[in-house]
Amino acid sequence: MTHRSEKYREPTLRWLADNNIGHGYPMMSVASSMRKKDCAGEYAIRQADHYRCSVTRLLITKDEPVAKRVAERSGKPVLCLETSEVCRPGMESVAKHGKQHLARVAMLKLRRKLLLMTPDSTKQIMQRFYRKCFR
Repeated sequence: MTHRSEKYREPTLRWLADNNIGHGYPMMSVASSMRKKDCAGEYAIRQADHYRCSVTRLLITKDEPVAKRVAERSGKPVLCLETSEVCRPGMESVAKHGKQHLARVAMLKLRRKLLLMTPDSTKQIMQRFYRKCFR
């Protein structure tokens, strides 16, 4: 996830490749550079929703207000570079959002173990089944 706008996707992907940083499909900001400060709260909400649904265990962000908002909304910890502290969600947030994340992580671990134990011929079938059921 990045707060850079869509027009900087190619340079961002190039920078990630040059620095050997693995990634999927980066989520870019929808705001133009002129409105970034106005859209910071909106971006934090999108970031928190994306983070909550992912299997990522720790999100790193620069701004403290964004880190606190993302931690509360996602129910997961966020490392803030500005303060060098981990913003942790409150108990209400963990109760609301944490269970969903724990179940997803448990399913991914089970899937990995099953894939290690199965022969190659059935792995493709299992992967198709997993995609249909859990994505």
